[in-house]
Amino acid sequence: VAADIGRLLGATDDKIVVTSYSADSLFREPLAPDAIERVRQRHGLAGFPFVLSVGVQQPRKNVRRLAEAFLTFKERHPRSAHRLVIAGKTGWGSRGAVTLPASPHIVAIGYVADADLPALYGAATAFAYPSLYEGFGLPIVEAMAAGCPVLTSNRGAMAEVAADCAELVDPGSVPALAAGLE
Repeated sequence: VAADIGRLLGATDDKIVVTSYSADSLFREPLAPDAIERVRQRHGLAGFPFVLSVGVQQPRKNVRRLAEAFLTFKERHPRSAHRLVIAGKTGWGSRGAVTLPASPHIVAIGYVADADLPALYGAATAFAYPSLYEGFGLPIVEAMAAGCPVLTSNRGAMAEVAADCAELVDPGSVPALAAGLE
């Protein structure tokens, strides 16, 4: 992002201060299995493994392409019981732009309270964050702090934040996303 600011706005390095975020300590605290199960039940997620995606639902979050990649994954692995769980409130540009394929394998649960996120990360098989552009990508750090494997974009801040601790893929490619899920 600092490089983008310099390139797009002509700002010099002495005018740009980069600060990194950290996940809240609640993401690093171990959770009892019954606490995780209560959150799963509250959100209708009990009884099946899932890949989690969290974020305000906006076109740049790339959730539609993730859903298509997940359905490709399911075609290749029809015996997998996994579902794709998409959590997040509706954001700008979402009406019609972030419609998801109709599938019993995709579950949209809407807004999730911050207090429930550690349990969802803890319950997930993996966390997918294929955004096209982010200033940082705090959910990546939260998932990692909770011990959840991460699939994210190989672009910009996400690649820098995740580094070699995540599966990095081209977020513009459904086949690359599907391969990353595998």
